Amino acid sequence: MPFTPSPGFISSLTAAPTGRSSATLVALGLNTVYTPRATGRVAVFASGVIGNGTSTDGFTYNLYYGTGAAPANNDAVSGTAIASLQTVTSVVTSALTVPFALHGAVENLVADAINSRGATVAGTTYWFDIMFSYVTGGTVTLTNVNLLVFEF
Repeated sequence: MPFTPSPGFISSLTAAPTGRSSATLVALGLNTVYTPRATGRVAVFASGVIGNGTSTDGFTYNLYYGTGAAPANNDAVSGTAIASLQTVTSVVTSALTVPFALHGAVENLVADAINSRGATVAGTTYWFDIMFSYVTGGTVTLTNVNLLVFEF
């Protein structure tokens, strides 16, 4: 009976990446990478706390993935969006941060394969990150960010 790879997962926790003041989407720089092992389908989940240091301003954010080198904190937006862009237009003085949760699924990623000789041929490694920006000003920060990539 041939060997069949099992799906896997990767999880990362980033306490407090550097906040940024940007009108265009920039990377959080989570450096979370995963190579699909079996199906090429992954579910991606992120949660944490997001805020803007300027009262009555907000933020825009979303999950992204891509190949090649993972983006660093403050790199320009790159990759492909996983879900719909989320926007909070304003946070009030008494609550400049709010919890957030993002999720989405990606299909047709290149997974490991078994060649005709029974050897494993490595799939493609993908990075997963959050891209974010402010709405009209301020510094956006994300803290206690959990990112889970789960192959199914």
